[in-house]
Amino acid sequence: MVQRAKSGHHDACQDLEDLARIKITRRLTISQMAGVWITAGLCFVLTSLVVLGFYYGVELAQAIAFLAIPLGIVSLVTQSSCEKITKANPDVKGLVKLLMRHRLWVQIIGVVSIFCTAMFGMIHNLSSMLIF
Repeated sequence: MVQRAKSGHHDACQDLEDLARIKITRRLTISQMAGVWITAGLCFVLTSLVVLGFYYGVELAQAIAFLAIPLGIVSLVTQSSCEKITKANPDVKGLVKLLMRHRLWVQIIGVVSIFCTAMFGMIHNLSSMLIF
């Protein structure tokens, strides 16, 4: 939809504006109503996973932490993008630019997290092989 709106298709531009308005309004309303509680709960869960995984050595907690921490970072980036879009109130070209920048950051976070997870897994496997 963003690509079609970028090319100037009128219906796609209108659909993109409507869909972005709906999703941004929903996200900001949820964060205003329960943002503190959601943040506190997620911080508790992530801290518990990190302590269980890396202090106590529970491998399942390590795996879930490697999935959940980047997801939390993406959530923060999404919240920031929603607030930027709301403050700027851009036209279609500006909205496409902001959404493309958001997509780039999400992809960067994904690549970095996959790389870190792969490196941790390889180091863990190699260190367990050297013990035997």
